[in-house]
Amino acid sequence: MSLMNCPECNREVSSQAGNCPHCGYPLHTPSKSDATARQPNKKMGCLGYIGSALLIFIGALVIFIAITAIGSLIKSPNTKSTSSSPPAVTESDKKAKAKLTMEDEKRFEECRKKLKMAEKLEVLYDLEWKQAMPTVVVGPTFYSIPIDAKQGFADTVNCFLMTGKSNYIDFDLLDWQTGKRVAQYSMGSLKMD
Repeated sequence: MSLMNCPECNREVSSQAGNCPHCGYPLHTPSKSDATARQPNKKMGCLGYIGSALLIFIGALVIFIAITAIGSLIKSPNTKSTSSSPPAVTESDKKAKAKLTMEDEKRFEECRKKLKMAEKLEVLYDLEWKQAMPTVVVGPTFYSIPIDAKQGFADTVNCFLMTGKSNYIDFDLLDWQTGKRVAQYSMGSLKMD
């Protein structure tokens, strides 16, 4: 590195400096190849930055979905031993459905779809018959929904159990971890414990 005098302020500066550090005077004009090498790629522009941000967002979204899917596959020690009833149609369901009116059948299928959704949202954990009595096990999300949504959920369970008919059946709602009763459905009304 050699020193030279600035043509403007006459102070010593490096010969490699682009501008004088004392007065800011440009010491040499860069060649055309230097100028293009130092300038950012103008083609990148706004669209390039948006595209890069979009790629990062999509990558993060894919990772989030993968982690969520893997997390749902990993079961806690309190996993249910049998599959829940709503997805499976038994022979007795088929015989009962044969006797239904078209309106009852439509209502039954709507209730069935709602219970599948409730299972995905972890409001319903398990639904089965034990000793001629239905057992409804609620999941962790059941506690975070408002009381009118809990009543609607219980009505949907009743609709499913009654194969779409407008009758009522009494049942208890049990906690998914402890197995203790948290609510009771009787004559179309839900009573929380």
